[in-house]
Amino acid sequence: MKETIRRKNSALEKWFSSYLIDNPEIAEQIPKRSALALMPADDPALAMHNLAAAMRMVDMDSRLKLFCVILDGQHKTYKATVMVVEAKAQD
Repeated sequence: MKETIRRKNSALEKWFSSYLIDNPEIAEQIPKRSALALMPADDPALAMHNLAAAMRMVDMDSRLKLFCVILDGQHKTYKATVMVVEAKAQD
């Protein structure tokens, strides 16, 4: 299972890196200190895994911003929707 997640995330990271090169305005939106969650709409389990991992990173370092990228469509033909999520520690 972990190997499958690594393989899928590696493919997503390669796609997103290329996407950022082609869309520099998106790269400019990414906060300097951010936890990135790549969330493919066609793989909800992987999306939730990646979101949970990024949220754990934010929990460990409150200076990080949660940066979510929702990938809509099928791999290699994704369209990205990006958002910065402001998270606040709960009392």
